[in-house]
This record gives sequence, structure tokens and C-alpha cells, in this order.
Amino acid sequence: MIFRITIPLLILISQSVNANPSEEAWEAYLAGDFDRVEQLVITARSDQSLSPEQRATLYMALGCADAMRGRDAAAITSFEMALLLDSSIKLSPADLPPPVWKLFKPAADRISQNRSDIASQLSESENPKASVDEPPEKQDRDIPSEVVITDTITVVEPLHRKSSATIKSLVYPGWGHLAEDNRKGLIYAGIEAAAITCSIIFAIDASNARDDYMAVRDPEIISDRYNSYNRSYQLTWSFAALAAATYLTAQFDFFTTPPPVKLTTPINSHPLFLSVAINL
Repeated sequence: MIFRITIPLLILISQSVNANPSEEAWEAYLAGDFDRVEQLVITARSDQSLSPEQRATLYMALGCADAMRGRDAAAITSFEMALLLDSSIKLSPADLPPPVWKLFKPAADRISQNRSDIASQLSESENPKASVDEPPEKQDRDIPSEVVITDTITVVEPLHRKSSATIKSLVYPGWGHLAEDNRKGLIYAGIEAAAITCSIIFAIDASNARDDYMAVRDPEIISDRYNSYNRSYQLTWSFAALAAATYLTAQFDFFTTPPPVKLTTPINSHPLFLSVAINL
């Protein structure tokens, strides 16, 4: 009985250990589980055992998932990283949904153009033009034995929203924006602080004015005391309404605006480092 339970359990564990995260990510995308795709990619970034082709599949799955969720900038970046890792990726409009294809196609064209430019540079390095004014001996001495072309570019990596930023935004308007280096948070935070402060000040003033109004017995001044109280009362609720509107507007802006992207440069510190060496 023990063996009947242990053997299937060992088989299940071995299958989970040997699971390919790139295939899991692609299957999760096809199933519409975009959050699962994002988790698999983040987890697999530190896995050194993955081949470039498997990493390319991971980024393709992430790009497709981001494209379906309307994260255009993040999707384009993931597509470019996938194409840089695996030059054999060739897709057509029949292979991808329209929202994905319209972002993948420009990225593929851009990477293809970059490869063409690098190939052109290599061709020129292999066949340097001889100078008419210099003798052959001088020309041979000027040609280095090894030419190294190192391309340093800026790589844009997706920056996914942290739960801490979401909590900060819900606690106080503008705090979540500032956690993501969005300067609009200063505007929301400033308006909210001013509205709350004014609401408290006029609430205290309205309370004092009400006491004065209730204590008056002279008909000639009752009207003035009442108007003073009523003005402070209305201003209290006006600023309270402004504070509530600011809070709701900040939340709407925070949750409808995608998080910013992170720029990392130079590329020689990135796994997609481009370095070409030519021996002449």
C-alpha cells in the first residue's frame, strides 16, 4: 500500500521539478492566465540553466500577455528581448491575435534592421577600402589584427506594479504615485492636505460660531451670527467634498495608468550583451 502511494507521488514530484518554465508560461498565456505568465517570467529570470531559446519563449509569452492587457510599452520590450535572444523566431499574422501582432511586427522589423546594420558593419570590417594615397605596406600595418565591435544600447525592462505602491495609494492619495516616481503624486497629496486642513479649521470655526449664535438673544444680531455660522458650516463640507473628490481622482488615475518602465544601460551589464569579434 505504501509503494502504491509513494511511486505516483515521486513521479508527480519529478514532473514538477523537470517542468519547463518557458512551456508553462506559454501554456498559461494560451489559457488566459496572464498573472501566472508574469510570475513564471519573474521566477525564471535567475535560472541559469535555461537556454537562450527558452528565455526567448518566456519573453514572447510575457509580451503576448502584456499586449492582451493593453501594456503596449512592456509588450514591445519583451518582444525585442525575445527576438534578440532567438533570431529564429518567425511569426505571421495568422500565428498571433491582432492586438499582439500589431505590437510584435514593429518590434520584429526594428530588430531585423539592427541585425542588418551590424552585418553591414561586419562586411565593411572584413573588406576595408584601401587608401589610394598610402602604399600597401602602410595600409597593412594600419589594419589591426582583431576588430571588436561593442554595441552599447539602452534596454527597457518591464516594471510591474508593487503591492506596496497600491497600499500606499489607498492609504493616502498621491503616495502611490510618488512610490513609482510619478510627480503627479505631489499635486494630489498637496490638494488633499490643503482640503483636509481647511475642512478642520472651518469645522472648528463653525462649532464656535454655532455656540455664539445659540447664545444670542438680541434679534438685531441673531441674523449676523447665523450667517457667520452658516458660512463656516458650508465651507467645512465644501472642503470635505474636495478632499473626497481628490482621493477618488487619485485612485482612478493610479489604477488606470500603467506603471513606468525601467531603463537599464549599458547593455554590457545586461544578459543581452552584443559583442562581435573579428579576426583578420
